[in-house]
Amino acid sequence: MQTDVLIVGGGLSGLALADHLARQGRDFLLVEAQDRLGGRILTKEFSGGAFDLGPAWFWPGQPRMAALAERFQIPVFGQFSTGDLVYQEQNGTVQRGRGYASMEGSYRLAGGIGSVVHALAKGLDP
Repeated sequence: MQTDVLIVGGGLSGLALADHLARQGRDFLLVEAQDRLGGRILTKEFSGGAFDLGPAWFWPGQPRMAALAERFQIPVFGQFSTGDLVYQEQNGTVQRGRGYASMEGSYRLAGGIGSVVHALAKGLDP
């Protein structure tokens, strides 16, 4: 197959470039080794909730993420940052308040970061 641009990898950067070229009417081919798009971004749905298993938030200094959320009308909300972090280890020990960062000031996307991947992919020719 002949193409003007070959994009290797369907992570966020590859998808954003493909979207940019598609909107310009440019010829390109995006190839991805995995059976899904998104690269390190993986959002799983379970019992009506979306859970990010990769990147989960973005920061005010990342205007491109905010612009994508606005363009695709994906609601943005602030990361919950009060209270104690509580988790249970594999052996059953409950850990509380171990001093982990709260990510205060960061943002999340409704439906998880994967919602940007799905929105970008939806606009591309399969």
